[in-house]
Amino acid sequence: MKDKNIFSRQPRFLPEMPSGEVEIPNPPSAYEKPEISWFMLLLPPFVMLVITVLLALTVRSVFMLISIATTFMTLIGSVTGAVSQIRKFKKKKQEREKKYLQFIKDTRSHLSIMKEQQIKAMNEMNPDPAECIKRIDQIDKRLWERTPSFKDFLSIRLGLGSVPLEVKIKYTRQAIIMESDPLFNEPQRLALEFEKIRDVPVAVNLM
Repeated sequence: MKDKNIFSRQPRFLPEMPSGEVEIPNPPSAYEKPEISWFMLLLPPFVMLVITVLLALTVRSVFMLISIATTFMTLIGSVTGAVSQIRKFKKKKQEREKKYLQFIKDTRSHLSIMKEQQIKAMNEMNPDPAECIKRIDQIDKRLWERTPSFKDFLSIRLGLGSVPLEVKIKYTRQAIIMESDPLFNEPQRLALEFEKIRDVPVAVNLM
């Protein structure tokens, strides 16, 4: 009959920790806002329209009516062209913001997965005292699984604290921002959000 008190150490399989780096590029260059001077745009055709109307009141002819219609169409064309430029600018601006914020959202999800992976791995490698006592009571095969060949040999858990994320987050710091663009703050905000992981085991290596 096999003795139940015989202890058999099993090979240790370390949990996978996140690694590498994640680069967060700056948002694409903002589209240049069209500079439209409504005064200079509307003044010439408006003045021409007024003069043509005054002349039409004194000189009644088909030519004057054609001139009024032409001037009026010119005024409408100028306004329509300016409004079209503004709409195109707003549409491109919205598309730029939407695409970049979606990229930030996807990157945040990716970092969240790696953060949870690191939390799970650290808790598995350095369990809390209650889990350690449970393993002793059950004579768990994971007892004495750390040998001198492992980096965490004689590593003792002190408690819970904050540690850096194992994944390096790269982004370009904006020293001077000439124009107010909230998108330029997104990379730094995301990097600071995942800079530290809180409430995870903190250990000291006695070696």
